[in-house]
Amino acid sequence: MKTKQAAPDLELEQLQADVEQRIRDSGETWRRYTCRLVTPMYGGGVIPGEVDRDMPIRATAIRGQLRYWWRLLHRHLDSRTLFAAERAVWGGLGDGDLAASKVLITVENWSLPVPEAVGHYPRGDAGHRATLEWKEWAQAYALFPAQGKVERGQIKDNPRSVAREGLTWTLRLAFRDLPREAAQRHELVHGVDEAVRWWASFGGVGARTRRGLGALEITSVSPGSFAYVSAAEVEQAGLRLTLKAPEASATGAWKLAVDALRSFRQGQGIGRNGPARDSRSPAGRSLWPEPDAIRRMVSSPSARHQPTHAAGNLFPRAAFGLPIIFHFKDNDDPTDSELAPLTGEQRHDRMASPLIIRPYPASQGKWHPAILSLPSDHVWSMGIELRNSGRGRNAGLPQLLRPGEWWPSGESARQGKSELIKPLAGRGSDPLAALVAYFTPPPGVAPTAVMSAPLQEETWEKAQIKYNQRNGSVEATGPNNRTATAIQEKGQEIWSGLSPAARKRIASGFFRAVAVVKGKDLLRVEEKQ
Repeated sequence: MKTKQAAPDLELEQLQADVEQRIRDSGETWRRYTCRLVTPMYGGGVIPGEVDRDMPIRATAIRGQLRYWWRLLHRHLDSRTLFAAERAVWGGLGDGDLAASKVLITVENWSLPVPEAVGHYPRGDAGHRATLEWKEWAQAYALFPAQGKVERGQIKDNPRSVAREGLTWTLRLAFRDLPREAAQRHELVHGVDEAVRWWASFGGVGARTRRGLGALEITSVSPGSFAYVSAAEVEQAGLRLTLKAPEASATGAWKLAVDALRSFRQGQGIGRNGPARDSRSPAGRSLWPEPDAIRRMVSSPSARHQPTHAAGNLFPRAAFGLPIIFHFKDNDDPTDSELAPLTGEQRHDRMASPLIIRPYPASQGKWHPAILSLPSDHVWSMGIELRNSGRGRNAGLPQLLRPGEWWPSGESARQGKSELIKPLAGRGSDPLAALVAYFTPPPGVAPTAVMSAPLQEETWEKAQIKYNQRNGSVEATGPNNRTATAIQEKGQEIWSGLSPAARKRIASGFFRAVAVVKGKDLLRVEEKQ
């Protein structure tokens, strides 16, 4: 029988010193990003859901976020090529050997957080009341895992504490063992730089970043400069950014954005009816089909809530992320159940939401409430499992619903079912599109999504021009380190149109010219006469 060896104690200062020495030996230099938290951070420490007072921001967590954004931006590659490319940059196992990461990341100069509880349970005549009184700054829908729990007047779990906005730190990033060929070297560094931009624009630190927690801003970069990802770049990447009018603060924009999701899913008159006249409940019956679907599937309808939803046994809200816990209030209704994702027959604990709901920087220090729509093909190809949760004892569970069963796969069938579900009716053929349409309805017309502005031609004076002889591409680097590329025939056309003197200077690495670009496409290079 094998026994586990205790992990050696790591001296953080010594480890950081060793890393820095390796970078000095390689001749590389650190790039420093000064970061500031703009929405509360939930978790982020070794213990899930807790803020580490001594080390609130962890380099390993940021590395994971950067790796995710890098992978998203390279999703056009086939799986085999993507695996090899990711391993070449970020390291990892492959073919029995371990590759070291070429990206070195440390965090320093963090301010010490003073974690603050999201709310408190007031006392009543019979002990603590079961309803949390949230702090004014907290967004209850985003922070619901932090609310704690009261049972029979006793606090079983205290409300969690979070790090408030204003926390600062410095992210340091450098490279080692870069390729010798200039084009390969540039491609690797540029890919990581882009991942940092996307992380700062749409990612964060801590848990529940897809609900806007742990959002940050970059206040300075040295050496170099920094620019957030623009709406045009989002469109160029095949994604969708939807914005509301800007607010004065990031927290204000965040709360408005998340409240739109809450209202769409649960708001009175949108996601549910108002309370019945003879009911003490503050909310009425859901306008979504899931509750009635569960009542039918477990054959346990409440006497007051016979299943009547015309859409049938559908679970459209699974598209927003899983798991979902269903809790009915009436004693004769089903007991607690949980909806979880399946890949084939394989069970999973969660599926991250394909929507990032958060603040997005605007001009003059303001922030937009924003939704970034990520690729969602995996959502519609997954199956789901309805199973008992906690003390749930529903007969007939678990039950599996394959792709196309929990939400129709055909466009016509989707549209037909959407018209039977009030939050979706008139807003598209799937719940993700419907939320985007609901997010910003123009005044006086049917709700439609805000589209990114069309790409415009730009002229970059003194752009640095590079040529990749291996694949024939021409790249221009302009303001704020933005890049545009011409590939295949277009790249050869631009290269052939340059003078011999220009080609020679490009080969030496020192050539600047006027670049005309559109988004990330390089249209032409104009030599100065």
